[in-house]
Amino acid sequence: MPTKMKKNKERLDTILLNKGYVADISYARALILAKKVKVDGSFVTQAGSRFNDNIQIELKPEKKYVSRGGIKLDHALKESKLNIKGKRCLDIGVSTGGFTDCLLQAGASIVYAVDVGYGQTADKIRNHEKVELFERTNARDMEKLNKPVDLLTIDVSFISILKIIPNIIASLNNNADIFALIKPQFELPKDLVNNGGVVKSHLLHASAVARIIVELLNYNLKYKQLFQSPLLGADGNREFFVWMRHEK
Repeated sequence: MPTKMKKNKERLDTILLNKGYVADISYARALILAKKVKVDGSFVTQAGSRFNDNIQIELKPEKKYVSRGGIKLDHALKESKLNIKGKRCLDIGVSTGGFTDCLLQAGASIVYAVDVGYGQTADKIRNHEKVELFERTNARDMEKLNKPVDLLTIDVSFISILKIIPNIIASLNNNADIFALIKPQFELPKDLVNNGGVVKSHLLHASAVARIIVELLNYNLKYKQLFQSPLLGADGNREFFVWMRHEK
């Protein structure tokens, strides 16, 4: 009678990546080393520890920022090595306030935080002396925010960022930087996105990103760099930051 072959155990960092807990293996390793990953109820601090793939995994929540968005932006800013200290920032799609929280902790002098919704922003952000909050405000209607800014961040859903950025450019200072979170499921034609709204094809990811970059080049924006977000979106989608610079 033939014996069943035992499935080889895999590294914990690889398991986290393959199961979709993270989108970047280096971030998986950082979480493990920071003692933020539990396997079957116990913390594991060695990224190379090997397990079967049927283990129970629990991630200890990050508490540095008011939401996961702060972790995403923090990664992009560190990769870019851009100094935020003293910059006047505009955050489109503030929601809970993760991006704004990250900007404040990085030294922003003021953040104009804009959201079409109401009542979502954390009190820590809402009551911060360096935050000016614009709720129930559609970014597409802000053709001229009479407050020139040095840095623009964007995290929006159910709408293409291409419908927003052209309306904001007039508010950008010369050499202002843009960090826009690209969500392929909202940038691709609907017939290319499955019913669950999750885009798994790397070719479709690349297509969405390329389209955004090419279009933005038409607005006197210079392409600087692309970063993959270390975290997946809440629905399991991969996300990407594009860093552009405004040159008048």
